[in-house]
Amino acid sequence: MTTRRHAPIAAAFLALTLSACASFVDGDAHEADARDNRPRTPGGIPYTKVCARTQCQTECQAEQAQECSECNSACWAVMTGGGSTSCVSTCAYACTPNCGYCSDDSPCVQSKYDFDYPWEPDATSTNTCTLAGACLRDPGWCANDSVTLDPEKAVQYYSCKQSHCDPLDFLGCLPPGGDLGSKARASGCWDGFPDDPLTHLNGWSQLLRPEVQETLAWCYSLGDCAEVHACEEGARYPYP
Repeated sequence: MTTRRHAPIAAAFLALTLSACASFVDGDAHEADARDNRPRTPGGIPYTKVCARTQCQTECQAEQAQECSECNSACWAVMTGGGSTSCVSTCAYACTPNCGYCSDDSPCVQSKYDFDYPWEPDATSTNTCTLAGACLRDPGWCANDSVTLDPEKAVQYYSCKQSHCDPLDFLGCLPPGGDLGSKARASGCWDGFPDDPLTHLNGWSQLLRPEVQETLAWCYSLGDCAEVHACEEGARYPYP
């Protein structure tokens, strides 16, 4: 009798559980579909592109930076003249970023690209990079390099950097050849830029995974320089 009395409750609970599971699976499927529908580079790397800063936000930030500077200058003059320090709190408020009134309708002036490289960071590359840290111009790039560099070439490069420890020697351990620096220059977005960093990029491109090389070559072909620079940053530095 007890079992029969609770049978409808058990059936309802089972139906609710199955419905929740179906919704969960359905949600995962929709998320997977959304990810599969992302645009891809010519080399097949999926990416997302969002607006990092609008024109309204740019103008707002510039105005607030000016107001902050003027407030701090006036406050400093008051305090050095023996006046009240109450202006400190006033300026703290004036210097707090607040561009919440900007709407999404404002034109985008800076994009952000996120590339979903289909492989995990290489631990050996990370460890070798960390060991060579004192010999590198910027050891903070180890996390990015473990994703973008060919693992075997990365280990060779960082081992070389340890043997020839000179953070200012950009080219000593790089293989000859490469053309990404030349493609960057040809984009017209580095006019007036020194040759050395682009020469370094030529050699550096020899260390990159082929898929990353293709992605960067695509970035340099985008035409609009704001897009070119945003795309390059996303491709070279997946861990900002």
